[in-house]
Amino acid sequence: ALLGYFGVKADSTGQRLYGAIDTLKKHGIPYDECLYRECGFTLSAGYGAMNDILDKRRDFTAVFAISDVIAFGALRALHDRGLSVPDDISVVGFDGIEQAAYCIPSMTTLRQPAERIADEALNLLSASIAGEKGQHILLPAELVRGESVQHIVLEK
Repeated sequence: ALLGYFGVKADSTGQRLYGAIDTLKKHGIPYDECLYRECGFTLSAGYGAMNDILDKRRDFTAVFAISDVIAFGALRALHDRGLSVPDDISVVGFDGIEQAAYCIPSMTTLRQPAERIADEALNLLSASIAGEKGQHILLPAELVRGESVQHIVLEK
């Protein structure tokens, strides 16, 4: 299942969705729109989106939320429905915020390189002020393994 607001393909949130879809395809897993819910970047939105999917389907084994905050809401919804993470369903968030290490189970997440993002933003701002043409920079995220994913899911 995929949870989050994905915007357009060119923006950072859109790239999270399309990156997830591309990864599914790369591993021979078809993208099923019935397992996608658009929601805001809040705990309650993640909770509601997860419950909406669970009301209709239970034949999935993993959830990718485009923010850790959305993933926290999904974790709570899964818990309230009597499902175990990661035994029944694995959950992965995105951002790598500190709280991901302290929730139960600890969240597997993709950590953004926050300091490098800030440095690159300042460089781009300086370049823009100097009249240079804007550019798009894609920085890699780091997978931080927590307890919310069955390890077999992460193996190649």
